[in-house]
Amino acid sequence: EDNRRAAKQSSALHTATNHTLLLMKSLEQAQSINYFMAAYLRMRDGDVSEFEKIAADIVPYYSAISFVALLPDGVVSRVFPLHGNKDAMGFNPLNDVNQESFVQHAIHGKHITFTPPIPLRQGGMGVVVRLPVYLNHGGDEKYWGLTSVIIRTEQLLNQSNIQQLGDDDLHYALYVSSSID
Repeated sequence: EDNRRAAKQSSALHTATNHTLLLMKSLEQAQSINYFMAAYLRMRDGDVSEFEKIAADIVPYYSAISFVALLPDGVVSRVFPLHGNKDAMGFNPLNDVNQESFVQHAIHGKHITFTPPIPLRQGGMGVVVRLPVYLNHGGDEKYWGLTSVIIRTEQLLNQSNIQQLGDDDLHYALYVSSSID
């Protein structure tokens, strides 16, 4: 009985670890695109004129990503793909109760932030991964705005094959390990 229980626990741990790694891979894809877009903006001194072309080239390689946005001065001005995401245009997450604290934390901490699943302006739920961009002007860093990558919650769960946990009669919960106050 003890051996059977130990084998079942080991199998459950292995399964959960695999799904966790798949979730992390999706989140790392969003992080990677944000760092790339920030580097692109710094190299071009904040010029966004080639954004759609570059996004069209890189987004297809990241299967978890729903869309990418640029937010000069914190307001969504460029989105890829535009189809299905037009409602995000002009959105300022600093004016949204679900996102304001994450945006402030990113800007003031000068680092990437991940939201828990939140309602998206264009509908549905998603995880928003944002990175503030600072441009160097004569040795001084000047806040330019944000890069933003969204992974729809449904897509994130599908990418990680999380529903298999239920099929294997495993009970699971996803949670945010820290909060921003």
